[in-house]
Amino acid sequence: MAKTFLIIDTSNLFFRAKFSTHGNVWDATGMALHIIFNSIKSAAKKYNADHVVFCQDAHSWRKSFDEDYKRNREAVKATLTESQREEDKIFFAAFNDFQTFINEKTNATVLQHPDCEADDMVQAWISLHPDDKHVLISGDTDFHQLLAPNVTIYDGVNKRTYTLSGVTDDKGKPVLDKKSKKPIMINPEYSLFKKIIRGDPGDNVFSAFPGVRETKILEAFQDREKKGYAWNNMMMSRWVDHNQKEVQVKDRFEHNRILIDLTAQPQVIREYMEQTVLNVYQANKNVKNIGFGFLKFCGKFELNSLAENSKEVVEILSKRILPE
Repeated sequence: MAKTFLIIDTSNLFFRAKFSTHGNVWDATGMALHIIFNSIKSAAKKYNADHVVFCQDAHSWRKSFDEDYKRNREAVKATLTESQREEDKIFFAAFNDFQTFINEKTNATVLQHPDCEADDMVQAWISLHPDDKHVLISGDTDFHQLLAPNVTIYDGVNKRTYTLSGVTDDKGKPVLDKKSKKPIMINPEYSLFKKIIRGDPGDNVFSAFPGVRETKILEAFQDREKKGYAWNNMMMSRWVDHNQKEVQVKDRFEHNRILIDLTAQPQVIREYMEQTVLNVYQANKNVKNIGFGFLKFCGKFELNSLAENSKEVVEILSKRILPE
């Protein structure tokens, strides 16, 4: 019988929740935790979920493949004031406590490998459960490439649901594009193709063809099977990068594809990912007294309203990967 899994992009959800809150760091931390648990509770109820899977980041193999990958984030950290550094310490401490709670005090699955990112773990779980339904809780557009008949994305911060049929708000109404005023539709394959061409400034992945118009990207995408004029006109183009080195689009496209396409990891990484998933079934967590552990966690961070309405959260966090 097919199951429905909630898949949590842990870091993305926590830190997006952080930046959506206001007030002092203690209030913001508590509000971020509220948003996380309420997102899980809402999605579990809406989709009648059978189990929760938390995917967590670690050191990325992509940094060995491309030394510039996410290097910009270190530069941002270097500009933080002492006050901002102290606030980050508080947030990271709360985040670590949250991860420890999920890992040790619940029956939720936790996927993490020393050489993989959470994105890799998300894709691995979905690919190894092709007959099940998956609801991915994240606001990261990188995951649009994974949309499929059995894959839904729920943005718990902005309260939007992404499917192959379109984007809807929490009331089920279509979300309109700001420019065209038409319902937003996502083609996963084109979304991935465009991202590979455009690059990802957030991860310091440079564009494969800087300044190219989207009409040209779409024409090349539509010509990808025949490999005709539009495809070759783009892929054979050349430009000069910031190091004054000539770059051919097709070479940078392939480079970016390995960084961005969540099915393009090196074989050894894919083996790590698959073994990490298989280990979950071998462990088959069976934690007891989850309600008590949740109330204790809520008490530490003064999550009073969550503690008073803990039943639905505890219920989903109690569900084992292999029920008795």
